[in-house]
Amino acid sequence: MQIEEEHSKKIFGISVYSWYFVGGLVFALSMLSNYRNGLQFNGIIIFAIIWVVGIILLEILPRTRHYDKLEGTSGLGVFWMENPDRHVIWILPVGFIGVLGCSFIGSIINQPIIGIFGSGIVMLITLFYTRSILIPIIIHGAFNTFVVVAQTGLFGNSVIPLAVTPSFSYSVPTLSNSIPSLSPLISEVLQQLFIVAPSEEVLKVFALAGFIIFLKGDFVEDTKIKWLAGLGAVIIWTSMHMIAAL
Repeated sequence: MQIEEEHSKKIFGISVYSWYFVGGLVFALSMLSNYRNGLQFNGIIIFAIIWVVGIILLEILPRTRHYDKLEGTSGLGVFWMENPDRHVIWILPVGFIGVLGCSFIGSIINQPIIGIFGSGIVMLITLFYTRSILIPIIIHGAFNTFVVVAQTGLFGNSVIPLAVTPSFSYSVPTLSNSIPSLSPLISEVLQQLFIVAPSEEVLKVFALAGFIIFLKGDFVEDTKIKWLAGLGAVIIWTSMHMIAAL
């Protein structure tokens, strides 16, 4: 048992950091090929700043006196950095379907705010269940990829008509930056998975952790405050999407 725990400590967070590393490579390649493209380049810079600053702040928080308030149930580290294992992988398709369902409902009633907020709640639940930011990042990136691909007409508008409507796509900011030797679509998919989704999820988790500290709560012991903080983080994220859509 002790050996297993020590092994877990050594690899704690490695899957999340690996995703960040690939994201850094995607960002570097995108910058090298688009630094003269003005608006497109500015878009990727904005997401990169949010992503990098968010990671730095999330690295600083656990090193403050508030660490014990942010510790996960495993006792190995903060609640958002656990490595997902095969026992929680099933939540990926469930979360994706949940996000897709919320977005479709928002489109059907022509209220994109409902779809965005509902999607945020679904991803928040997956974070709380798995205690890994990587799970909502993958779900978020997969959903964005779905919308981007659907908008090309690859699936056929008769199959997924709502995916190409403006109200459905409010939640997916596109970067339109091509990576050398890759098609525009593949470039966009990589950027959604490794830049856009991580930057937004890092921002949400930072807001969540900040609210827990501000409310003097504890992630493990104060369920009510944990959910209140999560709600606040999702509201901020939803507001940012709605403002960007104006």
